[in-house]
Amino acid sequence: ATEGEVLSVPYAALTAGPGGESRVEVVMGDPRDGDEAETRIVTVETGLASGGYVEVSPTDGELQEGDLVVVGS
Repeated sequence: ATEGEVLSVPYAALTAGPGGESRVEVVMGDPRDGDEAETRIVTVETGLASGGYVEVSPTDGELQEGDLVVVGS
């Protein structure tokens, strides 16, 4: 359990950066634009994991409640 509210993303949204850091790709704008949708990478620190979701805290970049993240298959 956490001590309060946290940001979480699906486990499948996490990727590894070139230095082994965890990161997520955030969609900016309308994701229905397909390949033309713009994204940005946010480096995160991970925390507790449960039910297919992982607690994240941004360490480089911004990540907020409601942001859409890219999920791998």
